[in-house]
Amino acid sequence: MIQLGIPALFMETFMKDRIKPAALSVQDAATYTGLSRSTLYRMIERRELASFKIGIRRLIKTDELDSLIENAAEQAAFENR
Repeated sequence: MIQLGIPALFMETFMKDRIKPAALSVQDAATYTGLSRSTLYRMIERRELASFKIGIRRLIKTDELDSLIENAAEQAAFENR
């Protein structure tokens, strides 16, 4: 049996029925992206990453996280030319 790491297990749990959550808590966003919670909160504070609150929970749209990762990958590819 293959052991899954935390991010893989997270994705398996949320994506098992191919339903992508619209937004994630900061903790779940950290797992989803592989970034630390501190980094995400810093990015939110600097307005580099959009977030919103519902009740007391701060949420980040998964589309926003996907864009963040895609932009970082594209920038790294450009810089490594």
